[in-house]
Amino acid sequence: MDLQGVGAIASALVALVGIPAAILIGRAQTQAAVLTAELGAETGRAQAQAATQVGIAQAEATYRAALDASRSQAKAEYRQWRHTLRREAWATFATAVNDATVAAGDLVMKAGPNEDHARLNNAVTAAVDAVKFAHSVVVLEGPAHVADAAGRVRDGVTAVLLAAAKASTVARADAILRSVEKGEGPDGITADHALAARDALHDLRAAARARAEASSYPISAAGARNAAVAEAQALVLTTLAQCGVMGRRATSLIDDARHGLPPDNRRQALREAEAALDRTLAEWIGEARDYLDADAQT
Repeated sequence: MDLQGVGAIASALVALVGIPAAILIGRAQTQAAVLTAELGAETGRAQAQAATQVGIAQAEATYRAALDASRSQAKAEYRQWRHTLRREAWATFATAVNDATVAAGDLVMKAGPNEDHARLNNAVTAAVDAVKFAHSVVVLEGPAHVADAAGRVRDGVTAVLLAAAKASTVARADAILRSVEKGEGPDGITADHALAARDALHDLRAAARARAEASSYPISAAGARNAAVAEAQALVLTTLAQCGVMGRRATSLIDDARHGLPPDNRRQALREAEAALDRTLAEWIGEARDYLDADAQT
C-alpha cells in the first residue's frame, strides 16, 4: 500500500473518532442549555412569585390604609355630628331659659288691670314646658357634668318663676290701687279710698311688728296686741275690697303685712332669685365651653 492509501485510511479513522466526540460535545452543550433554561425559568418563577407577594403586600397595605382612613373619617364625622347635636341642644336650652326669664319679668312688670293676665300666665306655662324639654335633651346628649350644671340652671329658672308668680300677685294688687289713685277705679271710689287702704296696710304691718317684738307677758297685753292686729287686718280687708282688690291679691298683701314685711319684699325675692340664676347660668356656660375646648383638641 502506498503512502496515499495509508493517509486516506488514517483520515477515515480520525473522522470516525471525531464523530462521537462531536456528538458528546453537542449533547453536553444541549444539557447545559436545558439546565440553564430550567434555572432561568425557576428564577423567573421565583421572581414572579416574589413580585406577586410584593404586589399582594402593597395591595393589603393600601387597603388597610384606606380602611384606617375611612374609620378615622367616620370617627371624625361622628364626633362632629355629636358635637353639633350638643351645641344645638345647649343653644336651645339657653334660649328656653332666656324666654322663661322674660316671661317671668312680664308677669310682674305687666301687672296693670288692663293687661291680658291670662296670656301672661300662659306664656309662663309654655316657658316652663320649654325649659323642661330642652333640659331633658341636654341630659340625653351629655356629658354628665354639663347636664348636672344644666339641672342647677333649671332649678334656678323654677325659683325665678315661683318668685315672679308671688311678686305678680302683689304687683297686680298694687296696680289696682294705683289706678284708683289716678281716678280710674270703680264708680264712687276715689283716691282717698286707695290711700286709706295703704294706710291700713301700714298700720297692720306696724301692729304685727309690735306684736313680734314684744314679750308674750303679761298675757293681757298680748291679747291687746293680737286684737290690734285683728282690727287692722279687718280694716285692710274692707278698704282693699272697696278698691277692687280681693281674693289672692288681698290675701297676699295681708300676709306680707302680718309678717311685717316691706311692700317690695316680693320683688326683692325675685331679684335675688334672678341673681342666683345668673350665677348658675354662668357656671353652666363655663362647663359647656370648657368641654367644647377640650373636645376640639382631641
